[in-house]
Amino acid sequence: MSYCKNCGKKLSKKIYNLCKSCNLKLNPYWKGKKHSEETKQKMSISRKGKLSTTLGKTWKVQDTSNYIKKGDNNSRWKGDNVSYKGLHKWIRENKLKSDFCEECRIKTDKLEVANLSGEYLRDVNDFRWLCRKCNQNDGIKMLEKHKIEVFG
Repeated sequence: MSYCKNCGKKLSKKIYNLCKSCNLKLNPYWKGKKHSEETKQKMSISRKGKLSTTLGKTWKVQDTSNYIKKGDNNSRWKGDNVSYKGLHKWIRENKLKSDFCEECRIKTDKLEVANLSGEYLRDVNDFRWLCRKCNQNDGIKMLEKHKIEVFG
């Protein structure tokens, strides 16, 4: 079994003294070699009339207002027939976020959207920003209220 003289890796064939990576590092084929003027001319002539892969390509920032359709203009708009998750996402995008919980007035950046009436309509005024604790307490109160009305 033979090993590379430079790094000590196991060699696949015993006839080599260096592994492939060390051979490329220590003995690069093009090191010190330059194209002759004649070769440069031949390469130039062979490229004449051919487009470079980067020539003529420009990337433009297009105005996206024409084809990004939001709200009623979108063909997938569901109106008030939206899911719970979709409605909360819409409220988070359209209701101005507060820095404080609207219930306990504690400043936090982790606020959740909570429904006031229990009717999930697409109305930003029917929602408020609450911290996690207040949102859970509010949910428990809504459940208790609902049970009393139903089983009353």
